[in-house]
Amino acid sequence: MTSSIQKTVGMRSKTTAGTTGYVANWVVTVGENEQAATPTVTSLSEATIVLDPGHGGNDTGAIGNNGTYEKTIALKTAAAIKAQIETTGAKVIMTRTDDSYIGLATRANSTNKHGADAFLSIHFDSTEEPNTASGTSTYYYNDNDQDFATTLNTQLETSMPLENHGIKYGDFQVLRENTAPALLLELGYINNGYDETTIDTDDYRQKVAQAVTNGLINYYAN
Repeated sequence: MTSSIQKTVGMRSKTTAGTTGYVANWVVTVGENEQAATPTVTSLSEATIVLDPGHGGNDTGAIGNNGTYEKTIALKTAAAIKAQIETTGAKVIMTRTDDSYIGLATRANSTNKHGADAFLSIHFDSTEEPNTASGTSTYYYNDNDQDFATTLNTQLETSMPLENHGIKYGDFQVLRENTAPALLLELGYINNGYDETTIDTDDYRQKVAQAVTNGLINYYAN
């Protein structure tokens, strides 16, 4: 990445280097006949982040060996991430704050609705056979989001207790239909005995929250 690339989404603008970038709608106001200027989100404190706790309502997501619902720990983890990000002064939007079902298109469109700068979907993985996989992965869809994925995943790799499987391409609707830089985080295998007992703890959630926040800080600083 170079410092000339604007890493925000909302209104389209261009840098002096000619690179197309974006600025969140809540940062500036532009009249009907005015062209957007080139204000840039230069730190996480200026950004709006959408957090998307996966599943919810009648969609439980994956179910752990001990009966843990993915939807439950995804919401707990997103809430911890939200609290940590907000200490930087950033604005955080949650696609759900309770055990409600939210459609995938609505989740993806939340970045448009709120003029957000980034979208993170929180999930936990599973396998057909229990206890056959462990660890975390970071998924992106758009090629332009690979730097974002790498920057954030580096923090997960260096500070989390589970094995890290790196960044991967993922054709997920919440990423494919998103207009902001968007990632889907798989933060452990819920049907792995070790992972399940690790991920559903306050200590793990705090580690995730700090890693994600540090990744976002680094992304907006470059």
